[in-house]
Amino acid sequence: MTPVPDSARTSRRSLLALGLGLAAVAGCSAPTTPEPSASRTPGSSAGAAGTTDVPTPLFPGAANGVQLEDDLVARATLVLAVGGKKLDKTGRRLVTSIRDQHLAHAAALRTADPTDPRSTGPAPTPSVSDTPSSRPTFAKAVQQLLTAESNAAAAHRATALPANALAALLWGSLATSAGATAAILKSADLAGDKPDPGVATIGKVRPRAPMPVVTVVAAEQEMVRQLHALIYGYQLALGRLKGARRDAGEAELRRHRILRDRLSTRLLDRKADVPVAKAAYVPSTNPRNAATATKLIRQMETGFQPFCGLWLAAATTPAERTEALSQLSRSTTVARQWGASLSTWPGWA
Repeated sequence: MTPVPDSARTSRRSLLALGLGLAAVAGCSAPTTPEPSASRTPGSSAGAAGTTDVPTPLFPGAANGVQLEDDLVARATLVLAVGGKKLDKTGRRLVTSIRDQHLAHAAALRTADPTDPRSTGPAPTPSVSDTPSSRPTFAKAVQQLLTAESNAAAAHRATALPANALAALLWGSLATSAGATAAILKSADLAGDKPDPGVATIGKVRPRAPMPVVTVVAAEQEMVRQLHALIYGYQLALGRLKGARRDAGEAELRRHRILRDRLSTRLLDRKADVPVAKAAYVPSTNPRNAATATKLIRQMETGFQPFCGLWLAAATTPAERTEALSQLSRSTTVARQWGASLSTWPGWA
């Protein structure tokens, strides 16, 4: 079988540094990436309610994406405006983080090439344009934001599945982010009788790193390598967990084994090499007790997400993209369940 050339493979060193911490594999050269795109595009259009006018994006699908993200900015800003005493410090921090992530998304979509993390674009200025007397109740504003997040997740997903390469990752990342945010808002129940805004956290806005595009075979091989490491790490962690946490860990371990075996079979069908598991891996955190076992799983699932993104960008059919995007969403959800914050760009390094 012909090995995949180095020029077609990702930089595992740069991705592993993100925190998976288990796969002791040598790094190899990352493919060269294009020069940064221009940060602004010609033309202008009215922004969504609660935002300022900004240049019109030309990237395919970006105009609709901008409208969705601007609407989410406006709705989060409205929740902050009508929250008053019903929105405590923790709740206000959560909604502010939601708003800021959507501001970052909107700014990226206003660049000539939003798949290039080095491009920068103008973000809308959050504001509430209507009068206080016409604003919805706090409960209604929260529900409107939650519904808008769910709708945006579905719309971004629909854009991701027929897209190719980094465009698929861009829209898939936005879909994953919006879907996770909707789940967080539902769990937080900000307008309920017993709100719990601390149930999950959304991380500070941070930039993405450029993501290489590899062949689907190389991406599947990389997934298998990381799944070998994940399975090893879960087995270490499970020995320190009990009760519901152990049950959850065992269920995820089974899912990872099923995915590893499915991808291994697919690689064999493609007449490609199937990476074998190493005898042992060095965990990023030594699971000495339940707390450190939880930390290890959190680190592994967080570090696994860029490899899911690599796979999504490499996928060549809608079916492959569906599978990769579902795994990215799943890994993002699992990481949050073990205490991870939702990142600005799930699936990107």
